[in-house]
Parts: sequence; C-alpha cells; structure tokens
Amino acid sequence: MKKARPPHEMLLIAKENSEWPLWFMQWSANAEILNDAGILDRVEKYQGLTVQDIQIGESESVNVLIAKARHPLPTGVNLPNGTMVLLIATVITDDEMEWSIENGREALLAKLIGAGVGQISDRNRKSVLK
Repeated sequence: MKKARPPHEMLLIAKENSEWPLWFMQWSANAEILNDAGILDRVEKYQGLTVQDIQIGESESVNVLIAKARHPLPTGVNLPNGTMVLLIATVITDDEMEWSIENGREALLAKLIGAGVGQISDRNRKSVLK
C-alpha cells in the first residue's frame, strides 16, 4: 500500500510584477498532476530539488531550486489531514545550478539566505557564488 503524501503547496515569490511565474506554476502543476513527479518526495530525499531550463515564455527559461520554506516565510500550516508543507521555488543562475550538483541543494539555499537573496526570485540578480 502506497503511503499518502502530506499535503503541500508550491509558491514562487517574484521580485518583479510579471507573467513569467505563471509559466513556472503551469510547469509545476503539469509535473505533479500529469506526470506524478513527486516533487515533495524529491525535495525531502535530496534536501531540495534543482530543475534546469524550465520554459517561462516563448524563448525564455529559468533554473530553479525548490526547497521547503524557511523563516521568515511560513514553514507549514496545520490542517485536519496533516501538516501542509510549503515549497518555495527560487530562480537560480547557471553557475549556482552547477555548484549545487556538487555541493548540495541545502548548501545552495544556505548561500542564498546568507547573501540576503533568501527564497525570492530575481531573474536579473548576480550569482551568490561570485
């Protein structure tokens, strides 16, 4: 018997007022509903999940780090059927993507938080590794 997944929601906090986050949310819904990607399971197993080249427009794409929400964001909500986990998708640079493969997603999130970026997406920011 397959263990029921805890309830979870995904959020992307964009620095700019734009439509591109909708493309990402469509990708994530399709990944979970149509392809049963198990994003939460992967986030828990690998302490985060990085995904490369998600299309966010006709000719644009982003890399993202998906991780559990960290303070100051709410980390979960108690519901009648369990604690809902809040996942946050954060846009990352190409070199941050590569660095996370060798050093881990948790270490990348720590660098983002330490640099003041946190879990807020800004497609135009400089890498926290430089």
